[in-house]
Amino acid sequence: MDLVRYATLFVIATFVGVVTTGAVRFAIDYVSSPPCTAAASSPSPDETNVTMFSDSAVDSSSTDQPDVEANVDAADISSPYAIQGFVDSSPRFDAARLWERLGINKGEIVGDESGSSFFRNCENCEADTDEPNFGDFQDTVLLRIENRGTEECRYLLFHKSDPDKFRLIGIIDHNFGRYDMPHHRWLETNGTTFLLVRVQTVSGTGVAMFADRIFAMRRGRLVEVADVPGSGQELMSCSSEPGMEFLGKIKDISKRGDEFTVRLTLDVKYIDCKDRDLGTKKREMVYKGSARTQKTILDRKGSNITSNELRILRDLMGEI
Repeated sequence: MDLVRYATLFVIATFVGVVTTGAVRFAIDYVSSPPCTAAASSPSPDETNVTMFSDSAVDSSSTDQPDVEANVDAADISSPYAIQGFVDSSPRFDAARLWERLGINKGEIVGDESGSSFFRNCENCEADTDEPNFGDFQDTVLLRIENRGTEECRYLLFHKSDPDKFRLIGIIDHNFGRYDMPHHRWLETNGTTFLLVRVQTVSGTGVAMFADRIFAMRRGRLVEVADVPGSGQELMSCSSEPGMEFLGKIKDISKRGDEFTVRLTLDVKYIDCKDRDLGTKKREMVYKGSARTQKTILDRKGSNITSNELRILRDLMGEI
């Protein structure tokens, strides 16, 4: 009996040793050998009905999905909210066709650039709406659509005559937003409501500028009345003269008929090439704008900005 027991234990120990050695050897081979490709071997009979999941399988199925362009002609554009829903749910569509359906092709509305190459296509565009519901913008809805990839942005202002009827009364276009896309705010002063859109005008090494485009309602339409400095900097020339940082703040906007006067303070901060503060000068600025001509002129008599500061500022503002 003892002899049989010892023989049995010997056989079990030998078997365990072989299995253990085989497991260790399998682990070593798995680490040291390169991974097999799908074509290296065909599945065994036991693997034929097994579905294998991998990152590559998921990726290939997603890339196989057709990139379908949304049908603008079938879209509901009866309200700014419906347009927002279409834009947000359509990764790609013909934006030029959307503008045509909205009647933006006659150049009769402020900012209409539909005759040019502006904002002709949409890929992953985003849209949002805003309802000011106060002052001169009572019963209006502002729809903003942006294409971040091409830095194009279009605002559409609608008048709401009843819950189901909307009429387009204004357009604002801007085609530059390297650091920040256009964004807006509302300002009430002297009994008048204004729409301010902050836009970028220039960018580069040591150079950036944002301006405020100012809009008001005139005879039921949106009109641009002025554009003034927002914030920016010019550091390119700091090796020969101090660089400048600008920060504007609108104090007041008054109007007389179709003429508007914008008063603002402008902080001009002087800095050297090592970003050391050399002091800040406070300037008073007065701009004259016209709803008829849509031109903005600096009133030099009412402003105390220096000629050099004004030269830099004008270069940064550019043509808005």
